[in-house]
Amino acid sequence: IYQVLATCLIFLVLLLLLYYKERIFPFWTLLLVILTIGELGANAGITFSRLGHVRHDQYAYETEAIRAFSEEMKQTGTGFYRMEKTFLRSKNDSHQAQYNGVTHFSSTLEQTMPEFFKHLGLTAHNGFAVYANGTLFTDAFFGIRYYLNERNNSYQAAVDPSVPRLIQNPLEAPAEFEWDVVQTKPDIQSYPVIKQWEEVEARFNPSALPVAFGVADQIKTVETTNTKPIQLQNELFRSLTGKQSAQLLLSKEEMQTDLHNALSRGSVVNRKIKKQDPEKEAWVEYSFHPNGRDSYYLTFNSSIKKKSADLTLNGAPFQQYPTHYASLLLNVAAAENTKPVRFRMTLQKNSIETTGMSLYRPDHSLLDQTSKQLQDGGFSVHHQTNTKMTGTVQIQPDQSVLLFTLPYSSGWRAFIDGKETMPYEVLDSLMALDITPGDHTVEIRFVPPWIFEGVVISLLSLLIFILLFYKEKNSKKRISD
Repeated sequence: IYQVLATCLIFLVLLLLLYYKERIFPFWTLLLVILTIGELGANAGITFSRLGHVRHDQYAYETEAIRAFSEEMKQTGTGFYRMEKTFLRSKNDSHQAQYNGVTHFSSTLEQTMPEFFKHLGLTAHNGFAVYANGTLFTDAFFGIRYYLNERNNSYQAAVDPSVPRLIQNPLEAPAEFEWDVVQTKPDIQSYPVIKQWEEVEARFNPSALPVAFGVADQIKTVETTNTKPIQLQNELFRSLTGKQSAQLLLSKEEMQTDLHNALSRGSVVNRKIKKQDPEKEAWVEYSFHPNGRDSYYLTFNSSIKKKSADLTLNGAPFQQYPTHYASLLLNVAAAENTKPVRFRMTLQKNSIETTGMSLYRPDHSLLDQTSKQLQDGGFSVHHQTNTKMTGTVQIQPDQSVLLFTLPYSSGWRAFIDGKETMPYEVLDSLMALDITPGDHTVEIRFVPPWIFEGVVISLLSLLIFILLFYKEKNSKKRISD
């Protein structure tokens, strides 16, 4: 509101200067310059005050460290793979460090992708996606082969001398340096540590799928809108196998709810937790006993923001990316855990909405079995550039669709065994091709939509400019003659 008032005031002063221009003519130019510099300077100051800043030594250290991680993993991984982290420097770390990831920010990001991520229970909105609430299934589905995590006391691995060390950052860590952790992810313990550093571990996901793989025709009928994250992940998993009666991947589990200085109000479809005494601490705690074989996820109401409640898991702060606009899935237990789990929300406001908060458990053995089936014969990338990818695939008898975990766009062209085929959109976001069982060579190319028309218009504009230039030149010559 203050910026609007300041703008109106500056505009009013400008009108007065114009009105009294003749009376203050000797000083009019100077006053106008002072007003312009003041207005531009104020706007610049306000804009910069709203931007996040880090010290140069911290920026340099983080940037160099992430680049080193990326280069090290390139020596380990072959073909196309994605890598994600439990920490974040910026949403475009993957661009700066040259690796494939899911976390991304761009004004040109297809709007369908953030919507798809939100429906899956991930953190996303217009123009960005932060892979901060992935499940073991989404880790596999999006082909996240490697995961980097800070050495969190909740799930760090013991330093094993036999595990290779990541290359040393040539820069010294700033005083009191800490990674900006954007997710607490106990289920990362399911992935073995393959490299480690003083403060970071690199883990391998054996269930990660290739960038494209054969699936059943059922994938075409999966609805992504008006579905809850658990429902969509179950439906998506079922469609990959093509079995309508397939066992659910994520099943609901019982949990105990305890309240302190708080009351539960409302119905199942609209439940709130409200403080009894506004002056005293109030919390709601969900607890359960894990089976020691599977991970556990808690559905999280989208209305609960950082200012609404403080989150803790077994007494330790629960890290969560602060910006979210849809229901999330919070990972609250790992497969190896057999101790009681307590997830507490301490109210910072008088009330919070807890509608839809439930506990779910994925079937690890079922996920491993299905991932192995989809990995067999998956798309093996032989050559790739920024706009082209070529490889081979082996489609099974019960598969009829080649699904790419790449955003669909009208600029894609696809060729199967040298014959062009029409790509289409599935899941309201991803690209797919119809394909027959057997061994195939597949090539996809991307040409930005309307690029040909844009080139033609640019050339015509240039031609018109040249003609007008010579016409104007000849007109002046005739006048001078």
